[in-house]
Amino acid sequence: MPVAGDAVQPVNGLDALLCALEAGQHVHGLTDPSAGPGDAARGSDQRSARIANRFVDVPVTQQLRIQRLPDDPVAVRRAVSEALEGLPVSPVMPRAVCGWMVASVRPEAIAGYLGRQLAQRTPDGRHALLRFHDPRILARLVDILTPRQLSILLGPVDAWYFPDHTGRVLRISPHESLRSLGRLTLGESQWGAIRRIARLNRCIEFLEQDAERQKLENEPAVIDRLIEQAAGFGLSGGREIIEFVAHGVRVHPEFHRHPRMRSLLNECGGKCSYCVLVKRLGAADWQAIREDMEVEAS
Repeated sequence: MPVAGDAVQPVNGLDALLCALEAGQHVHGLTDPSAGPGDAARGSDQRSARIANRFVDVPVTQQLRIQRLPDDPVAVRRAVSEALEGLPVSPVMPRAVCGWMVASVRPEAIAGYLGRQLAQRTPDGRHALLRFHDPRILARLVDILTPRQLSILLGPVDAWYFPDHTGRVLRISPHESLRSLGRLTLGESQWGAIRRIARLNRCIEFLEQDAERQKLENEPAVIDRLIEQAAGFGLSGGREIIEFVAHGVRVHPEFHRHPRMRSLLNECGGKCSYCVLVKRLGAADWQAIREDMEVEAS
């Protein structure tokens, strides 16, 4: 199944938004006041609209707010620069600044459309809230949704710019050749990937504390597969899964297929702790596993 990953690119967010403004497009800031301090449209006195949470009754002041920024490059530069200051550097911390949308329609139209996409129903009929506006979620949805699903999700939004925890601003261009509108429908495997996002972000936070590693910009999909595989081996504790993922990232993504690891993982099925079992392995063992898997891959 094709995914929408190619629709997202790291950009100089401020310059890109100013270019959109010069092209006659409108820029709207999206803020989640319930996530803490921060405002994507600080200083703007333009029209705004709220998106109510249909699952939790919160005061109007805590509802998602879409606010148009003035059609003035100086005002947009100031609002975006101020919003990007002091953003959380942790992938697990909530962020009030959800980003900036380029759209030709009014905030009320955007709010109405996106509000309908928040309320979802899973394949087994359960009601669910899809927090796609949250940058921690949105960054993963581009690898989970198909291009058509991403187009349906964002509908009247021509482009969405949002900050990630590394300080980059990412741009989602959801409509490649044709804009799709309607209600988003997700499959069970997609819901499974969405449910793993919180754990994936905790793994990224742990791995980025490793002085030998840089920001894991290109590895979320690898980490997600490792989380899924860890669950398949019966690992359920948060610490066990994080350590399993760390071995997959640091040693080899397929390390668990090595005969030595297969033997240890079989013992995990007998309720032995993965964290305890891998203490049997020394640096030479891990090096041998890495080299064997690299040879097999070649």
